[in-house]
Amino acid sequence: MEGVIEEYGKHYLITGLRDSKKVDLESLTGILREKRGSVVQVFNADLIAGWEHLFFAALNALKAFESKRNISKSLAMEVLLYASMQRQISNALKLIGVKPDLSRVAVIVLSDSKSEIQERLEEVEAFFGGVVDDKVLSVDQRKLDLIKTTFGITDEELKAVGQARTPEEAIKYIVIECMALLYLQK
Repeated sequence: MEGVIEEYGKHYLITGLRDSKKVDLESLTGILREKRGSVVQVFNADLIAGWEHLFFAALNALKAFESKRNISKSLAMEVLLYASMQRQISNALKLIGVKPDLSRVAVIVLSDSKSEIQERLEEVEAFFGGVVDDKVLSVDQRKLDLIKTTFGITDEELKAVGQARTPEEAIKYIVIECMALLYLQK
């Protein structure tokens, strides 16, 4: 998914990689470093509830910086905090950060310039290997169960919001609402 967050003048790309190779996490910081007005963040794709999860994490992070309510000094880390629904970077990294042997990676690139987006994605692809595949962002039953367990979402919560939604849509809705609440708690 690619687009522009108009109110912040930021271009974004949200995608996934499958069949990623084992990586050295110490080297990852070079990929995630802000360059030429762009930032990259990567996540365990098995805990991302669709592209919307990362879009709203980015939107909340941008709002936090604009209102000076950010926790982190880095936009990429702020996106990670919102996506994980955590206030501590170490907890966020443990929860949804990438691990050395992770084969499915979710990626978001935010940039002032559209041309920079593809270049940054190519850096991520080269680092992780694997194949670009947006399907790793899709929510299936296995992923739904994993997200519920990881984030403590109950069946009752799913039923409460799931009246007119599929379980997959309901989990996305709950995750987005929890991120919005994190913004309000600061």
